[in-house]
Amino acid sequence: MTTPVDTPKPWSRHSRLLLVGGLAIIVLTGSVYSYLSFKENRGRANLSLARNVLEKLVFQPDGRESTATADRAEQQLKSVFGTSSERSAQLLIVALARSRGVRVSVRDLDQDTQRCNTADIAVASLLFFKGGELSLADKMAAAAVNRGDERSRALKAATIVSYELGRDEDTARYAAEWSKIEPRDAMPWQYLAYVAEDRGFSNEAVIAFRNQIDCTSGSADESRRRLVFHLIKLGNAAEARKEFDKLQSTSQSVAQESRLLEARLLFLEGKLSETQQILDQTKFTEQERTDATLLRAQILMERSQFDNATTELRDCIARDPANQDAHYLLGQALARSGKPAEAKKQLETHRQLLDLKVRINSLERQAGRQSDNVDARLTLAELYRQLGLMEQSKLWSDSARNAKSSRSR
Repeated sequence: MTTPVDTPKPWSRHSRLLLVGGLAIIVLTGSVYSYLSFKENRGRANLSLARNVLEKLVFQPDGRESTATADRAEQQLKSVFGTSSERSAQLLIVALARSRGVRVSVRDLDQDTQRCNTADIAVASLLFFKGGELSLADKMAAAAVNRGDERSRALKAATIVSYELGRDEDTARYAAEWSKIEPRDAMPWQYLAYVAEDRGFSNEAVIAFRNQIDCTSGSADESRRRLVFHLIKLGNAAEARKEFDKLQSTSQSVAQESRLLEARLLFLEGKLSETQQILDQTKFTEQERTDATLLRAQILMERSQFDNATTELRDCIARDPANQDAHYLLGQALARSGKPAEAKKQLETHRQLLDLKVRINSLERQAGRQSDNVDARLTLAELYRQLGLMEQSKLWSDSARNAKSSRSR
């Protein structure tokens, strides 16, 4: 008996349709996934490109070229919409607008930044900084630093904003950490040099300027000039001469602009006649004239002509009562001419002026960036009054009144 063989039944029309439909759904799903994956990757790439461009634009002067570049970066950011990076792109667009003086509204940034990349928060901080929005810049910089990742970018924003807000200790701390992460970047050393100069710490300034020059690819004439100045203040004649010779070899104009610095160096080297020759033959600027007078007084003191030196220094103080170096030298001249009580008073004034000027420097940076900061302006008015600079005191008092009036509107 033959066993019947089951023959497969032909596929029904309905089954075929289900099969074709299922395959179509699989293909469509794969295509959608591929498209979304492509869009996501392109969004991340465009965000990265725009971020790098904006970071460079922060330090470029405003003009036609920078405007065109910013416009292109904005278009790149808009192409990121619809991806997981949209919040970062929106934050950067707002910050870019504020950097260009456009008063767009700012949403809840605390909520926004939770879904933003740390790098974009740091760049947004720099853009707010460029637009004079220091409160927002400080908020963004703090958020970036607290994240822990993208450390170099976060520290860069925190360093710059802290310096503008007059927080020298924070600036030095952030810049020092930044310099360890980016040892070939000149910028952290530049800010360390700024802080050292503001505080009158020549030893630290020398270290910072040396490192900045070493990391600078272009011209470093101004940094080298400042380096020589601080080496002279420290009494390091050999190193100062070595660096000055490098500076002088740059160009004839640089050498001409450094005549007062050369006179200071010659005086440190004990070449009084050559120092006197430069002082007699050079036409100094108004800003340099006081320093030239102080150097003449030092020559007189080296020649034991203390009375003449005292006369020069008293005249200098009459013209510029806040010149701490004049008070210091006058104290030295008085001490060497047998007037210890008056000498002590001048040296105390020198110390007080140094402390006041450190505070003034920080406050003026704050006031310069915060047009509505009334307290900083009032404090500056009082500090200048203490220095006897009544004109500057009145200017800051008027500025405080205007700021208060603007804030109440």
